[in-house]
Amino acid sequence: MTIRAEAFLDLEQALVKRLIQGWDKQALVLLPRIYAALKGGNKALAVDLANGVDLYPLLQANREYFRMFGYAALLFGATRLTEKAKQTIIASGDFNGVVDKSMESLEFMVLESVEDSIRSQLLKLIAQNDLANPTTPFGPSDHV
Repeated sequence: MTIRAEAFLDLEQALVKRLIQGWDKQALVLLPRIYAALKGGNKALAVDLANGVDLYPLLQANREYFRMFGYAALLFGATRLTEKAKQTIIASGDFNGVVDKSMESLEFMVLESVEDSIRSQLLKLIAQNDLANPTTPFGPSDHV
């Protein structure tokens, strides 16, 4: 049986959802801390907190799901050539090394791009909401 593209896309969507839910949990802890630092006039702490975003534990917690996703990707590709997944070399072989290296590359891309994006957005929000800076929309001049 050929693996349908929709099934693979569902797995991909499920992986993304897991990562987003994991980040949401981190954000619920981090964002109030950043706000409290800004409210207390400690922009340096807010910036340190933003720069400290670390998604590595989240990726580690989902490592087995990444592996499953990697095998699904191999099977999906292999079934483009044959209709029966059981007839592919992927179904009968041990490809843990290949899958692990591929998933490490994917994890690295997530860490580099997503962490940088999150940090960038947080630093923009910090700059916009710097309560001690009169040039920002929420600076002291707005409260006079």
